[in-house]
Amino acid sequence: MTPAGRTSIPVAPVVMLAVVLLAVQATVLFGEHVGETCLLFEPAEIAPSLELYGDRVLSQTFIPQADGLTAITVYPIQRHGPVKGPVELTLELEPQIPVAHAIVAAADVVARPEWTWTFPPLEASAMRRLRLRVGLPDAAEGSGLSLAIGPPNYADGKLHVGVRPQWGTLRFQTRSTYSRVIDLLRRRPSVQRGVWVTTAACAAVVLLAVSLSALAVGLIRDRAVE
Repeated sequence: MTPAGRTSIPVAPVVMLAVVLLAVQATVLFGEHVGETCLLFEPAEIAPSLELYGDRVLSQTFIPQADGLTAITVYPIQRHGPVKGPVELTLELEPQIPVAHAIVAAADVVARPEWTWTFPPLEASAMRRLRLRVGLPDAAEGSGLSLAIGPPNYADGKLHVGVRPQWGTLRFQTRSTYSRVIDLLRRRPSVQRGVWVTTAACAAVVLLAVSLSALAVGLIRDRAVE
């Protein structure tokens, strides 16, 4: 067939295909990992935990899905009276090996609907059973803290207050340093950390998108010629 008789190919669908491919690849490389623990529940399902004070300590076990666990967000529920005494938080690897510890003012915890505890990244946290402990050892009954809990539909952990198992699951979510594919690439021992890693990943995304778009254009052109 002569060039004059060749069917023209619309440019807009090809450009749209390239944009979609770029978006998908960027999401895979730079988007948040779906494995982060996020137990928020519907508003109607949320209830306050037992009041935490003295030796009445809340504990929730869970299994992170990503390495580099570095933050846990909990959701305090305002009680009638003021909360007194500091809040003590401990993160443990089972069986009872402390890996992070903090003591914070109770006023800071209850000042907003959610509160995030940030700690140094736990490098090898993926698929390891951890336990979060929250207590107010200096508080008396009536001046303690309650945290939001939801229904017991989390299979990877259990809720306790003191030594007693409790109905429900703590309302919480986690954040990890290595929750994205690009972070895992930069973490490999054979890869030198630096800007070039991200640059190379971006270049690979663009190159793959252009290559796939060119392949699609070729297929469309072949069909048009036929």
